[in-house]
Amino acid sequence: MFFEVIDGFVATQVELLDFRVSSAKFDLSALGAELRSPGEQRVPEQVAMMPSADDATSSAIAKRVALNYLDAFLSFDPERFIDLLGPDPLHQVGMTKRTGRQAFLDIARMGRILYPDGIAERTHHVLVSDGRTVATLVSMRARTNKGVDYENLYGMFLDIHDGRVVSFIEVLDGRVADAAFDLSALEPR
Repeated sequence: MFFEVIDGFVATQVELLDFRVSSAKFDLSALGAELRSPGEQRVPEQVAMMPSADDATSSAIAKRVALNYLDAFLSFDPERFIDLLGPDPLHQVGMTKRTGRQAFLDIARMGRILYPDGIAERTHHVLVSDGRTVATLVSMRARTNKGVDYENLYGMFLDIHDGRVVSFIEVLDGRVADAAFDLSALEPR
């Protein structure tokens, strides 16, 4: 969960979970239509403060590593991000885990297919770190392979070790993503 606090009050609460898992486990029909559909997509108003270049705290260093990695990874160009990964990194989306550098290469290949024009815009609304783990609430916009103008919120959690990403976990609203992409394009031909 991420919370946006304005004037000392919670203005926005964002809960991200893997609906592919919860939908199979729970009868969501009893919740009512307002909770079964994505509803109104609105990103939080706040924009995270980026770490300054002269901030040498472990928190700022980890944030800069994570931001540099995300810039590179979201280009979907392996030459830009592969050297920023640890030796046996973990990539996880919701409950789906993949390990090793090949997993990241596979995800980048999928990204090139699903986002043929790349990511148009990325805004960090929350960016925090304890010096090892970086958590960010990010909104991203892009045109998808289905021709849809897509916007979704992502919770991203990156573990940094020796200046490299050793794990990258993403959580998003899959209901929004399911309507925006042609996933059949990922099937082997």
